[in-house]
Amino acid sequence: MVTQQFEQRTRDLIDSLNDLDDPNAAPTEEAEAADRVAPALSLTLPTSEASITVANAALGLAGTATDNRRVARITWVNSRGGNGVASKTGSTSAVTWSVGAVNLLAGDNIIRVRAYDGAGNVTAKTLTVTYQAATPAPAPAPAPAPAP
Repeated sequence: MVTQQFEQRTRDLIDSLNDLDDPNAAPTEEAEAADRVAPALSLTLPTSEASITVANAALGLAGTATDNRRVARITWVNSRGGNGVASKTGSTSAVTWSVGAVNLLAGDNIIRVRAYDGAGNVTAKTLTVTYQAATPAPAPAPAPAPAP
């Protein structure tokens, strides 16, 4: 029962991320409006998998994006707060992108990365990052009292 509730909550969070307006979305350019091909997007750092567990409170992201015409912008949104635009290098239609640090809160952080082309077509990838802060080592036992 708990597993089903957790899975449903995760699906609900992903759905809400899909429904969120991206405050950093690339504007559609009229000259490229006839373009119907969405960009291709890969997420390679910290993993290409769908989920990862980390012990650090911040996480860098990186990957690549390509488009038949132009990759306009790469954005990210964290379900636990925070959003931004990735840095990108490369040609107009093939870029390498990166985000220096996404701040995490304890528990699941669902990070949605989106690639936009000049026509407003978008492709998204989702990464679930579980942040588990390292537990501190126990304090050493006190020294025994000296003999009388």
